Amino acid sequence: MTLWSCLGLAVDYFNQRLYWADAKLSVIGSVHLDGNDPVVAVSSKQ
Repeated sequence: MTLWSCLGLAVDYFNQRLYWADAKLSVIGSVHLDGNDPVVAVSSKQ
C-alpha cells in the first residue's frame, strides 16, 4: 500500500507492528515491523 497523506505513525513494540493513518485514502492500517502482514484496520472512503 502506498501512503499519500500520512497523518501519524505509531510503533507497537510489544506486538511488533507499525500503525499509520492516511487522510487522503481514509484508512488506518498496520504492518509487521519486518514488512509482512499488511492490514487495513479501518477504511472510510466518503
